[in-house]
Amino acid sequence: MGDERSRELGKDDLGSLPETILRPPACRLTYESAAASREGTGFDNLDPSAVLDRYFQGLQSFEEVVQWFEEQLNRLGWPAGGKVENSTGQVWYRWRRDLESIDLIDRLVEAGSSVGQLPRSLRGFRLASELPAGWSCWSVTYRRAVPPDLGELP
Repeated sequence: MGDERSRELGKDDLGSLPETILRPPACRLTYESAAASREGTGFDNLDPSAVLDRYFQGLQSFEEVVQWFEEQLNRLGWPAGGKVENSTGQVWYRWRRDLESIDLIDRLVEAGSSVGQLPRSLRGFRLASELPAGWSCWSVTYRRAVPPDLGELP
């Protein structure tokens, strides 16, 4: 792994990486949050990774967005991504390379689903009825772990 790919990142660094400037055509950024290396992320702020979290809306289906990201990340030298599913059945895609990962999550839910029945402030996902016809929404989370500190070797 090259030094550039293993160094810690500041908030300003996160938005200018080749992976983080990717955005499918005809979509709009609706939310962004960044945390520098060692700033603390995750639900307990104990993860020292640098993280850039962005939410988008666009005319593409989630499947088209996955395909677009797969092609773009492949051009940047990333290995193929894979499908991930959590215990609630939510599906997303993850790409991993050394200390880096990218999660692409479908943020659109059906009104009749258990998540769709929650108040918007609690569900964190968009209902199809809240978007223009044919639109979808997704989030992209770029994460770079802090390199392990091996200290001085004997």
